[in-house]
Amino acid sequence: MPQLAIVPPRLPLDDQIGAHSGPAIVTSADQDRAARKAAQARARAARAAARAAARAIPPEPDERYAHLSLAELRQHRQAVAQAEERVGYWLRIAAIRLDARRGDGDDLDMDRLRPAMATGGLAAGHTAVLRTLPASLMDAPDLEPLFIDPDHPQATSQLELAATALGSYRDALAALTRAATHELIARYRIAPTECLTLLTV
Repeated sequence: MPQLAIVPPRLPLDDQIGAHSGPAIVTSADQDRAARKAAQARARAARAAARAAARAIPPEPDERYAHLSLAELRQHRQAVAQAEERVGYWLRIAAIRLDARRGDGDDLDMDRLRPAMATGGLAAGHTAVLRTLPASLMDAPDLEPLFIDPDHPQATSQLELAATALGSYRDALAALTRAATHELIARYRIAPTECLTLLTV
């Protein structure tokens, strides 16, 4: 009778690698990324909880917006949302540059991105927001630190400060977006037919 060969079960690729490799090496860059992701997750959870709590209470008209017509209020909210989107763009640039400084990925060619400051900078959006709601927003952060030379001894610290300033500015814009949204809801509750003006014929 022919003998049957006993073939050991084949492990999945990840298990095979794990069986022949030593303990995983965790670098300081890994720890920094994990800490940033955890902080971002906590911030998202806090914002979600705040939004849920706000939705539970019917909004009332806010005196800050009393000088704005419904059309002006909608334009204001759109301006704030666009400004917030621009800040998110520059925040992603800061994050990519910081990752590159920590050895995770390639740095950006900032000379090629400099023209974007003219069309995608923060000044125009900042002015548009303050035009309809004066004294409602902190000063826009300076984008120049994002263009710091990667070999500069303070490159990492300057990029971290820039990212923090941009994050605070985005949070302020997000708060204005929520406030304008609440004001719109409050007005629609008082005059539901105003919603019909959003429809195009």
